[in-house]
Amino acid sequence: MARSSLWRRVRQGALVSVVAASLVWIVYLAMQPVHVPVFEMSTELTSRYTQVLTGVKGQTFVAPSDNLSRIDVWFRTEVEPGEDVGIIFSLHRGVGSGNEIASQTIVVRESRDQLRARVSFDPALISKGDRLYLRLTTVLSSPRTHLFFAYFREDVYQDGELRELDRIDVVGQDLRFKLFRDPHLPKPLAWAEAPIARAIEAAGESAGPPPWSVALTMTVIGTLAFAVIVVSAVLAWPRLVGGSGYGNALGGVIVLIAIILAIVAHGEAPIGKLVVQLS
Repeated sequence: MARSSLWRRVRQGALVSVVAASLVWIVYLAMQPVHVPVFEMSTELTSRYTQVLTGVKGQTFVAPSDNLSRIDVWFRTEVEPGEDVGIIFSLHRGVGSGNEIASQTIVVRESRDQLRARVSFDPALISKGDRLYLRLTTVLSSPRTHLFFAYFREDVYQDGELRELDRIDVVGQDLRFKLFRDPHLPKPLAWAEAPIARAIEAAGESAGPPPWSVALTMTVIGTLAFAVIVVSAVLAWPRLVGGSGYGNALGGVIVLIAIILAIVAHGEAPIGKLVVQLS
């Protein structure tokens, strides 16, 4: 009897820990800023890495929408112990070191592979159609330290190009980058805006149904999916944990939501990414 009671308490404590960890994960994601993707390189293409030899690389691009607030780039570093590499991220109107909109300097003191930099800035500074230049200035502490940015040898982006020392070194190459805008809707509705925006963009590119139809369909699907989650948790979780009641059902809903967020939204969590806020 004592052993059975101890096992019950251990299992109950473990379940409480799982629910608490799930709740922390949900709150953590809810506190993160929401960004809606508006441009992304094709995932069917393979990017390579180009070493920064001249001290400056950059990419020109055109703002595809208002409220543009973030650009992601990928890079890797080779840093010897005791050394470091400094990177100045700066956003400009037009090519060159002039007309700077905002900038920030970060320092990397270790070798990192496939590091993703989330470069954020004030969306009020950018308007749709602005011709912009992301300038990446490198300061190496020694010749043994190296910096590489992910890029494409193919001309995958028609409205801009990769530049070396603010000049086009090789025609038809682009940095690997991804553009985001601020959502139009407040949280928590903003979390649903990103997948709806992706579906509308895909429908537009394929001459599919009108945007309002896509948005309505996605909203209905999302509502039904959430209802299925709640019902599944209410029915299955009490049997799994060996109890009943509203508390157990609520715990099941929390755990299932956390699992779904871990699958569909883990890419937006800043874990393992370099967050750079331009000012």
